Amino acid sequence: MMSSSKDESGKLKGKLNGEFEMKDLGPTKRVLGIDIVRNCERGKLFLSQSSYLKKVVEWFRMTNSKTVD
Repeated sequence: MMSSSKDESGKLKGKLNGEFEMKDLGPTKRVLGIDIVRNCERGKLFLSQSSYLKKVVEWFRMTNSKTVD
């Protein structure tokens, strides 16, 4: 769940919690192999799949392969 307003986000969480059994796990750090990094001061959100790509390279035993730009 995302919102530009903490108040609105809190209201929605309250309503959902009244209907469903919920747990607030805090800010999301990873979803479907995509790492999420927030810079709240600048209002930026960065998405990265580098962890996933490293696992794919290891899976295919290509960690010692030469890289190209």
